[in-house]
Amino acid sequence: MKKIWPWLLLLLLLIIFCVWSKKDNIQLNSTNKIHSVTTPQITLDSHPIEFVLAQKTKGNTLNGRFTNIQQQNLLSHTCNAASSPLKIENTSTNETLTGQEVIELTNKILPHFLAHYSEGSIRYHDQVLKINGLV
Repeated sequence: MKKIWPWLLLLLLLIIFCVWSKKDNIQLNSTNKIHSVTTPQITLDSHPIEFVLAQKTKGNTLNGRFTNIQQQNLLSHTCNAASSPLKIENTSTNETLTGQEVIELTNKILPHFLAHYSEGSIRYHDQVLKINGLV
């Protein structure tokens, strides 16, 4: 009997070691493993900006959604520099909107548009920039 106790103790230690080393794979009455519990992540959905800049005989108008007021002011400043005042009708800002590149591109196109088109519009919707009008 004295020779069995050391072997039983070793067997018990071996069982404890095996359970301890494999604890990440043990399931506790759930479908998730112990190590697979994660913290939730917050994601912000971003939407593209949208705007319509229209040139008519009555004047120029701007409608749309922008990321910030500076984008709207950039287009307004370019129109005013081309001696074509811009009437801002219905715009809003939202920080989750994307599209600074299209504002910069439109700002480059705008002086040519105002100088050569008698009527028309620059429309950015669904990530597509469309320019149409009468030359």
